[in-house]
Amino acid sequence: ERGCCGRWVGGGLAGIYKLSTESRDFIRAGLERSDSKRKQFMGSASVLTRGSYFVRSFRSTIIRMGVQKITSMEEYLAAIDSENLAVIDFYAVWCGPCKVMSPEVEKASEDPENLRKGVKFYQVDVDELTDVARKAEISAMPTFHFHKGGKKVFEQVGAQVSMFHTNVESFR
Repeated sequence: ERGCCGRWVGGGLAGIYKLSTESRDFIRAGLERSDSKRKQFMGSASVLTRGSYFVRSFRSTIIRMGVQKITSMEEYLAAIDSENLAVIDFYAVWCGPCKVMSPEVEKASEDPENLRKGVKFYQVDVDELTDVARKAEISAMPTFHFHKGGKKVFEQVGAQVSMFHTNVESFR
């Protein structure tokens, strides 16, 4: 939602308001209080005063799961055993196409529909977890495994952005 005179900036809502001298002094007095009193005064907002204007920004209430990095065989086995869709991105740091797909995986992990349906996104660095890569039979990067109900339902090899998003939508 947007507030009065508000606009989305960075990760939160910011509104710029014109203040009277009396209001500006009240805000400054609140900012000069101790931290505990400031929290009571400010709530979850932060205020930056600038001349006769102030900017109030609020933290977003959206929970972002993001992409979780798998660091062990146990984490991998737990990830693929999920009832909901689990998308596993097998990548290498040196891989150019993997670098192209990484922001797309991040974007898909923050898609509200994917969050609502409980889709989880994971990454496995094949150079760090060679045992996981061997178990998953990875032969090229990037490779995406789609697991649902504890079973692999699809494998995508290569950096095809539109195909990746289509697969996530169809299997979620």
